[in-house]
Amino acid sequence: VEERIRELQGMLEEGAPTPPQPPYPAWGPPFFWTPPTMTPPTMTPEQEREMLEQQAEALERQIEAIKKRLEELKKGES
Repeated sequence: VEERIRELQGMLEEGAPTPPQPPYPAWGPPFFWTPPTMTPPTMTPEQEREMLEQQAEALERQIEAIKKRLEELKKGES
């Protein structure tokens, strides 16, 4: 075994290619592998403004729906 280790070390020092690694199992790479982080695409100021306006409009609609339901509940209590 030690002879084989010395043989492999010599091959590496000489610049020989490393032996091929076995393929990953069907469920993916080994557990120590971490995927690269996903960075969201950058938006232009105009795109960000449009997105924020859409979110604000959606929130306003939700608030109106909540107020309407509260009024309905108040009328039902009377």
